[in-house]
Amino acid sequence: MKTNITQEQLLKENNLLKAKIAELEKAGDIHKKAEETIKRNLEFQKLISSISSGFVGIIDIDDSINNLLKNIGEFCGASRSYIFRFHNDGKTMDNTHEWCAEGVTSQIDNLQNQPGNTFPWWLSKLYKNEVIQIKDVSKLPEEAKVEKEIFESQDIKSLIVLPLSIFGKLIGFIGFDNVGEAKAWPGETIKILKISSDILANTIHSKNAETALRESEYKFKSFAEQSTNMIFINQAGRVRYANKKCVQLMGYTENEFYSDDFDFRVLIAPEYLDILEKNFTKNLTGKDVEPHEYELVSKNGNSINTIINIKLIHFESSKAILGVITDITGRKKAEQALKESETRFKALSEATNEAIIFIENGVVIDVNNAASDMSGYSYDEFIGKYATDFIADESKGLVRKNILSGYEKPYDAIAQRKDGSKFHIEVQGQIFEYKGRKVRISAIRDITKRKENEILLQKSKEKLQQFNIQLMDLVEAEVKKSRKKDRLMIIQSKQAAMGEMIGNIAHQWRQPLNDIGLYVQNLQDRFELEKITAENLDETIQKTMDRLEYMSQTIDDFRNFFRSDKEETRFLLTDSINKALSLTEAGFKNNSIGIIRNLEKDLYINGYPNEFSQAVLNILNNAKDVLIERNIQNPYVKINLSKKGKKVILTVSDNGGGINEDIINKIFEPYFTTKDILTGTGQGLYISQTIIERNMSGKLSVSNGKHGARFRIEM
Repeated sequence: MKTNITQEQLLKENNLLKAKIAELEKAGDIHKKAEETIKRNLEFQKLISSISSGFVGIIDIDDSINNLLKNIGEFCGASRSYIFRFHNDGKTMDNTHEWCAEGVTSQIDNLQNQPGNTFPWWLSKLYKNEVIQIKDVSKLPEEAKVEKEIFESQDIKSLIVLPLSIFGKLIGFIGFDNVGEAKAWPGETIKILKISSDILANTIHSKNAETALRESEYKFKSFAEQSTNMIFINQAGRVRYANKKCVQLMGYTENEFYSDDFDFRVLIAPEYLDILEKNFTKNLTGKDVEPHEYELVSKNGNSINTIINIKLIHFESSKAILGVITDITGRKKAEQALKESETRFKALSEATNEAIIFIENGVVIDVNNAASDMSGYSYDEFIGKYATDFIADESKGLVRKNILSGYEKPYDAIAQRKDGSKFHIEVQGQIFEYKGRKVRISAIRDITKRKENEILLQKSKEKLQQFNIQLMDLVEAEVKKSRKKDRLMIIQSKQAAMGEMIGNIAHQWRQPLNDIGLYVQNLQDRFELEKITAENLDETIQKTMDRLEYMSQTIDDFRNFFRSDKEETRFLLTDSINKALSLTEAGFKNNSIGIIRNLEKDLYINGYPNEFSQAVLNILNNAKDVLIERNIQNPYVKINLSKKGKKVILTVSDNGGGINEDIINKIFEPYFTTKDILTGTGQGLYISQTIIERNMSGKLSVSNGKHGARFRIEM
């Protein structure tokens, strides 16, 4: 059968077929997309599950966070994922974690301790809890200029950042960058990032809480174990914690404390059990309990006085009582000792005749009976009044000043009795602890009689002082008379020695006169022989002049010796000693008496040089006379001058056999002499002692040495 199909029908069917084919192709694409969507959703759910499980029972939170960044970064196709944490209340921030795709440069080392205002535009949005999605960095607005420069320096093309918040407080942010190309972030990606940021924030919060709890427990135990107090936790009658001090003081081991059958009440003295149980019950209802004193009983039966302070706490999710026990046994003993001491002190204060006043902040708080007897005020009239109310006006300022300054030394004041009469008192106050308070305790003595005696004594002193002045005037006048007499005796002594001095001069002149005579005869012989030359003449003249100068010096020494010293002067000792020797040297030579000198140089003293020379001369003449009188073989006089410490010592000794012990203590007496009346006056050694001791404040003494007498002058 032949069918005629027109071209138009064929074209129509062809179009229908094409449409059918297109429909079938479209249905295939939809199916494919549906399969891809289902697959993507499964991957999404798997990722979320992985993220959630990754933070369950974690040991190392840093590893978990790094895995999260890696998984999300790979899922989202990011180049870099990272976390920033704020510190110091947002003043600084650190890049704490980072993941980078292969070939992407890490930035974490460059982003430490960054100022909190590094991203001002960015942070303003984060603090508003906004998600920041930047599809193209190059198109950032002008207000994000700072951020744009930083992103472009790191080749970032697009990024998304989400805030990390705990209870509304921004603690940081999590971000994802693309460095290859700019692109938008799909909604499902944003959804994953939001879920991840919430999981991460909660994890950080939990870890922070766990860390804080561990630190708190560590601090509590560290404090409790080092505390000097006993610290315990009691829960439902059981000891859940007892520190080291509990073990030490109570005598129980930790195992004994923590055992199920340990009864906490065995630690409490029976008379304190009721009050303890009432306070525990009250505390468990949430009411505060004031610290209370209890007596505890240790394992070995010793009593311990304590103060226990309890607080309601939660321990392992249940109510418990935290207790701090302070051992006050020592304090109790001290209080008892103080109480006994105060009792003894009170008894002592009542037994004394002194008024005892207890003062606190200037106010009288207690007095003894003697205070009432002394002042006429009763006990009640004293209490509560200012201490200065019982002081005369002229002494109020002094007493007030000493009370305020805490002055502790005795001082005098004037008090006023109830009848208005005034009397002198001596006050001494010190700070003591009295009945548990710091008070000033003042001891007061009535010194009226002593003051009257002091006035009489002062009048007597004034009279005595006046008498002493008159006596000093008399003594001074007598001293002047005595010194005038001494000087007269010295002059007389010099005059008495003048004859011997003239003899000494004659001896000293004899030799130079002989020399001059020889010079003249020699000159005459040469003249007669006509052998005089100018040189001979000059030599003879010079020798003659030298001998005449020697004779003239002898006269000067003689004249100076008899000149009186009018004023004390500083002089060289060797000069005065040599002067005395020069005046007697001829007498020593004529009698073949040797002179041995050992004189230390440059020794000066203050005094009268001529009088000192006379004192030495008298001693030298005395030695010479003894040596001649006793006809001593190889006679000599030895003179030593030296300094010992602050003293100058001059000794004159001889080998004349010494002084008879019967008379050695008399030789310095006036007019005592062993010579006959024609050759001795008995004034020489007396004058020497007067000069040395009275006029020059020195000391002249004599003793017998091995070979003879030894005179010693100390200046």
